Amino acid sequence: MNDPVSRVGTLDVVFMITLGVILLLIGGLLSIPALWILGMILALVGGMLWLLGATDHKVGPRRHYW
Repeated sequence: MNDPVSRVGTLDVVFMITLGVILLLIGGLLSIPALWILGMILALVGGMLWLLGATDHKVGPRRHYW
């Protein structure tokens, strides 16, 4: 399958976004700013990589991120 949308749900990107959301929740509930900021960064970077991969854009030296 060469459909870029089918390659988007890979484990790396999903893990990065999930970990970011979990760290956001833990950091917000426990009032730990470092976890909240780290979670936000992971979630945003994961979302950006997911969008770039879905639109078939080159990410750094790689044609696809997965």
